[in-house]
Amino acid sequence: MVQDLTTFKLDDVKLDEVEMMDANFSIKEMFIDDKRRVVYEVVESPGGSFEWLIPGESVLYVLQGRQRSENLDTGKVVEISAGDLLIYPKNCNACVTILEPVKYLILRWDENGGVPDWPLKEK
Repeated sequence: MVQDLTTFKLDDVKLDEVEMMDANFSIKEMFIDDKRRVVYEVVESPGGSFEWLIPGESVLYVLQGRQRSENLDTGKVVEISAGDLLIYPKNCNACVTILEPVKYLILRWDENGGVPDWPLKEK
C-alpha cells in the first residue's frame, strides 16, 4: 500500500516482455494493495491484436500510438490515439487491434482482487 506521495518518470520505468495472443507487449505493473484490487500499468506494444475478457473495470490513457477497440458483447467500436482516454466496463469482452505502436498508462481495479497478470515471456 502506498503510504505517501510516490513519483516515477515513464522513461525510467523498466518494462517486462510479455506475450498475449497475436500481440507482443512490454509492461510494468504497480500494485496498490496485496490483494491486487488496484493495478497501475505502463504498457507498450509495436502492434498486433488480441481478444480479452477484461476483469473488473479498466481505464486506458494513450500516451502515444493508435488502436481500435471493439466491445464484442455490444458491437461498439472505437478508435483511440495519443491523448485519448478509454474506459472499459466491468468484465468487458474486448477485441483490440493496435494500428500504430502504442504506449499506455492503465488503471485496472476489481473489488474482489486477484486481477490476473500478463503471461511473462521466458528469457
